[in-house]
Amino acid sequence: MTPIGDARERFSVKFYLVAMLFILFDVEAVFLYPWAIILKDLKRMGQGLFGISEMFVYIGIVLVGFWYIWKKGALDWGLTVSSPRQTKFARAAAGKSQL
Repeated sequence: MTPIGDARERFSVKFYLVAMLFILFDVEAVFLYPWAIILKDLKRMGQGLFGISEMFVYIGIVLVGFWYIWKKGALDWGLTVSSPRQTKFARAAAGKSQL
């Protein structure tokens, strides 16, 4: 296959950021499996409420992180603005143009 373009082509930082976020949330999801396995043992020992509340705290922390990167615009591929205020105005303008 004949190569096209320069081998030193620059990639957008968004590509690497989304890749790192995917790995981060994928690893966090892996931590749910051991918890699910020992939940029956925790219930048997009378620690079921502790196990459930522990997982709700964990999932809450993950969701706060997801909400933060969502609001920062890290998952918006089409937008190139960086401040949240500018992102808000750009989204509003894009919504008006679609009408």
